[in-house]
Amino acid sequence: MTDSQPHPILVVDAENRVSFGPVLETLAQINECCDGSGRPRGPAGEEILITAQIVAIANAFVAPISPRAFRDARSFDEAAAILMAESGRRFDRRVVLSLLNHLDNRGGRAS
Repeated sequence: MTDSQPHPILVVDAENRVSFGPVLETLAQINECCDGSGRPRGPAGEEILITAQIVAIANAFVAPISPRAFRDARSFDEAAAILMAESGRRFDRRVVLSLLNHLDNRGGRAS
């Protein structure tokens, strides 16, 4: 993190004062799994906010396609396969398929 980037705790504190949307609950649920095996509370399926599911999918997609010090970036197809393998357990299949539809049919790969 650079000096120009705010610390995550400061962001959460600032979001606590914002009156739009379920920002804090979304952040609290991004590690939950649709089968109920997630953390910290273990809600399942539609008990998890759709906003949290979208952020979790986006994070899980960006992580493998981003190069790391210890590995090269993976392809979009490899990242899509990872998401599909986790659909129904970690991720809601509908949310995974929505992202893949955007990538394949709505210009997502190009952008």
